[in-house]
Amino acid sequence: MTPSRKELETLMARMARNDGAAVMALYDLTAPRLFAMCLRILKDHSGAEAALQEAFHRIAREAQSGAEGPLEPWVWITSVVRNAAIDRLRTENSGDAPEADPADGVALLKVVYAEGLDYRAIAQRNGSDVAGARKRVQAVLTEFEDSVTHG
Repeated sequence: MTPSRKELETLMARMARNDGAAVMALYDLTAPRLFAMCLRILKDHSGAEAALQEAFHRIAREAQSGAEGPLEPWVWITSVVRNAAIDRLRTENSGDAPEADPADGVALLKVVYAEGLDYRAIAQRNGSDVAGARKRVQAVLTEFEDSVTHG
């Protein structure tokens, strides 16, 4: 079961005040689902553990600055964890430091929801057609929903 928005907002507020117990409570509440997400991406137990640990360090550090912005806490947390797993996967596959991927699904969802862009604006920004932009957003939403609901 996904933690409630109220639970997450309360924990994030406590973390913003540098409450270490809130980080542990957030971990206890969310780690099983988030670990499953990392494991699906990395297909390696120790890599998934490392990615989750890296993500929680970032979550704890960025919670103090309100980095989640307009996103709901669960969306922001899962985005941070997913990005940490993907970064680890890219690093393992290339041996280099990960690069930002402009086609990244999380970045796309941030553009759609945080900036309020429609398909036409997304298509113009990415140099694609409207149908392609709509198809990409729908695919990312489906992928995200699957990772959250089947985790």
